Amino acid sequence: MNTNPRRGISSDDPQAIPKLEEKLAKAVALQEKMKAVNLYYRKHKTLDGCAELTLEQTEKLKEAMEQSPYRNPNPFEGWQLSNNNSEIRRIRKRIENLKRYAATEYEGWVFEGGTVEPNRELNRLQIFFNEKPDADTISALNGNGFHWAPTKGAWQRLLNDNAIFAADFIKCIWPVSGEKPSELQRKARNGESA
Repeated sequence: MNTNPRRGISSDDPQAIPKLEEKLAKAVALQEKMKAVNLYYRKHKTLDGCAELTLEQTEKLKEAMEQSPYRNPNPFEGWQLSNNNSEIRRIRKRIENLKRYAATEYEGWVFEGGTVEPNRELNRLQIFFNEKPDADTISALNGNGFHWAPTKGAWQRLLNDNAIFAADFIKCIWPVSGEKPSELQRKARNGESA
């Protein structure tokens, strides 16, 4: 799990949605502040007295405007508003995707020689073999993003739809019914019997 505050918010983080919602609130507040400051500047042709800014912020913006390469600089240029707006949309989409993922159920299955289990607690799709798999199977597992976790005694990768689709390419772990893992998931989600 990613705990470095300077890095992004990991999907593995149990607090990912609240952290992203906090980040979204800050970005929305910044957008409103930038628009209000620009509106004040257009109306009064000065930043002095702008309620949105502290005295220190006012001085920093004035200095930045004096050094601006633009002929008629604004306190916040259009590209800054556009970039922040893009960030707001990106964060909203990520929150939506994480909420959709949290509501997604994954079905485990039995294959000839082992089982596949979705582990929500660890956020991993885990493959347990009854015996050590052969070299071709290990190569297929590695090639499809599964890694050996000795402490768990399982081959695993992040639990998401991509893990299920990757399992489609490893025929030796298909359910004993012979269907692809993605088809098994589709049926389970639609309430169809396996």
